Amino acid sequence: MTRRTWLGRVIVWFVGLLLRRVRPDERWAEGVREAVGRGSPVFVLRHLSLIDFVALDHFLRGAGLPPIAFVYGLEQWFFRPFRWIFRAWMRPPRGVSPERHLARLIRRGVPVCIFLRRRPRTLELRTLRLGPRPLTVCVGLARRGVPVVVLPQAVVWGRRPPTAEPGVVARVLGPRESPGVVRAVLQALKGRRALLVRQSDPIELRDWLAQRRRPRPTARTARVLDTRLFHAMERERRAVLGPYVRSHARQAAELFSSARFQRELAAVAEHRKLPLEQVRVQAAAMLREIAARFRIESIEFLAVVFGRVWNRIYDGIEVDHEGLRRVVDAARQGSVILLPSHKSHIDYIVMSQVFYDARLATPFIAAGRNLSFWPLGPLFRAAGAFFMRRRFEGDELYVTVMRAYLRRLLLDGCHVELFCEGTRSRTGKLLPPRIGLLGLLVEAALHLRGRRIHVVPVSITHERVIEEGAHVRETSGGTKEKEDVGGLFGARRFLQSRYGRLHVRFGDPVDLHDFAAAAGVGPATVADRPAWRNAVRHLAFRSSFAVNLETPATPTALVAAALLGGGSRSVGRADLERRVARLRDWAAELGSPLAAALSPPHQTEPPHEAVRRAVELFASDGTLDVTGPLGETLVTVEDRRRPHLDYYRNGVLHVFLEPALVALGILAGDDRAGLPGRVNRLARLWKYEFIYADEADALPGVARGLEFLVRIGAVANAPDGALRIAAPSILRELARMLFAFVEAYRVALGVLERTTDTRRHAEVVARCLAEAERQYLRGELAAYEARNAVTFANVFVAARDLGWLEFPSSDTLRVSSAARSSEVLLEERKRLERLAATLR
Repeated sequence: MTRRTWLGRVIVWFVGLLLRRVRPDERWAEGVREAVGRGSPVFVLRHLSLIDFVALDHFLRGAGLPPIAFVYGLEQWFFRPFRWIFRAWMRPPRGVSPERHLARLIRRGVPVCIFLRRRPRTLELRTLRLGPRPLTVCVGLARRGVPVVVLPQAVVWGRRPPTAEPGVVARVLGPRESPGVVRAVLQALKGRRALLVRQSDPIELRDWLAQRRRPRPTARTARVLDTRLFHAMERERRAVLGPYVRSHARQAAELFSSARFQRELAAVAEHRKLPLEQVRVQAAAMLREIAARFRIESIEFLAVVFGRVWNRIYDGIEVDHEGLRRVVDAARQGSVILLPSHKSHIDYIVMSQVFYDARLATPFIAAGRNLSFWPLGPLFRAAGAFFMRRRFEGDELYVTVMRAYLRRLLLDGCHVELFCEGTRSRTGKLLPPRIGLLGLLVEAALHLRGRRIHVVPVSITHERVIEEGAHVRETSGGTKEKEDVGGLFGARRFLQSRYGRLHVRFGDPVDLHDFAAAAGVGPATVADRPAWRNAVRHLAFRSSFAVNLETPATPTALVAAALLGGGSRSVGRADLERRVARLRDWAAELGSPLAAALSPPHQTEPPHEAVRRAVELFASDGTLDVTGPLGETLVTVEDRRRPHLDYYRNGVLHVFLEPALVALGILAGDDRAGLPGRVNRLARLWKYEFIYADEADALPGVARGLEFLVRIGAVANAPDGALRIAAPSILRELARMLFAFVEAYRVALGVLERTTDTRRHAEVVARCLAEAERQYLRGELAAYEARNAVTFANVFVAARDLGWLEFPSSDTLRVSSAARSSEVLLEERKRLERLAATLR
């Protein structure tokens, strides 16, 4: 069959040598192999290019797949005078037209290749169709019963996205996405190590034709198929490279030329009774303040710099590859809205690094305006960060500009990364979501009909957090330091420390339009603000709950939980390992993912190496003391260092939350019938501490927690239906996970009892901190980590919702007259005191 010349063989050998280090995606090979088995394969490439075809042929041969026997249209390429070199692929037999030869090979099931477009003429930019004749042949054969399978292939060299404003080089040598001969060769040489071949969904032409509403002429049907294939391959390219890069001037011009944005600005001008031109000037200034100035060079620079930083300070990034594949599939369909957890400034860079390594377009990141300082602000802005004010409710113009900018990003096909918590978690727990910017993003997305947009929850888990010391200082009453380069990275200390591993896991993507349809909301219902806010709130809590489900149990979290859960300051290394092994097995039973160092669960031997490494990380900065009296290694934590461990224990607290709450309910009373009431009373009191389920007002599952306690032997069902405590030590170990909250709320309610008039929030928090310190010095506070300013602030919000407090203004509070007359604060404090005494 082959009539390849000796020079053609040399070229194939040279291409193999050039691409010897490039490996195709296994999923691509499996997809091609499966499609080839369903009929006669017709490979389709986007633009006429010998370079792209030779790379595709190389990958097919490397995967053991049948090689391509004929390429329709390649004789029109630059090498036409030398096509004898490639006559095995380019030239049909003498006297046979290309169309007839193509049809003959397809009937025989031999792989062939066709192109859809050819490069523009010199000094032009618009690509030209090659004509529908090869697709007309395919459609005609499918209508006659031949099983034709069309396989669209996107061949991407390098990582640089196309530009919307091409210069002289693009006009002479061709644009980056459809280059001429010289530029194609240069791109191949420069970007060969980043070469990627992706396949869109194969099309079985007989099935596709059967789904058409009415039969049309073959040539017209071929043109429809041509358009569909072109757009499918364009989506694949955009998923890898991202949208066209535009200058800020062009971004602003396109945004202000939008009829919708003009109507919105006119409405703002009418409401404010200002001239429209003045409102436009203000909107342009706000857009300059917000918008990113994306440049791929910044991403490449950060990839090099932080690639070295990761290796210096981290032991690597552990990525959930199965979840990442789901994200890749969603990104191939359209924009992705990422909702990651947020504990460190490093989180801004982690997702870009993961996407860059996975050959996905890096996301545009919503960042606080406090991070726009020089020199990192311009660098982050060039890497895709857009900056927003912390609060902009009530500023109608700012909301309008932000919504329009988000709509433009999604319209261009950009991915957007939004930290739904609003700020970094200072406690290690996932914070309740804020829905302001998410609501604008959802509203912008739902106005884009026909666009597939997915919301993806992401868990970013740190074994050690760089800002741990600053977080603990803030929760202990210290003031937040202003961000600068030194504050972000701690200079020399940052580069000389080790922080373990990073873990990135992805929840299931949620199709935004499907979610909106199920919730009964859409662009027309935005005016119904209560229903709209409820729908967005449900989406936010659903995503936050999914983040908790994907957050893995790490060695540092379990070591911290084992140390704080015991009743003594010191524990032997062997005993610590046994406790960690038990917590690991419990976490696995409760459905939590495990870090690779802890997996698999239920091993006969405790995780010696994981515990040793975690203890070393904590001991490196003095959080733990490791000593060895009498030949036994002891691990000791000083009381004032307990908040550091509490930060990491809180990162895994959601896993044990339901059984821990039920354990507290059992210790608070032995009446089984009243157990749900006791548990739900605590859950309502702590509603701003934890996310119990995917609804904002949901309560924990008492039955699930009790079932787990029975399964591990902590409690047993008595013959008369009552509960019997079978293993008090296990029950107390689980209940002590929430000991700090029992103590903190007990202290705060005692302070509120003595608050007789209107006070500022900050003043009452300071009084709570001072009271906790006083009780600790007197030996009345057993858990020093209960001295936490964030927890005390949560007490006030929960007490307001329960009717115990009133907020005369946003920063003041007073005890309600109803609470003072009923002594409900005293009763609740005494209830918590009895529970705390049980746990000491």
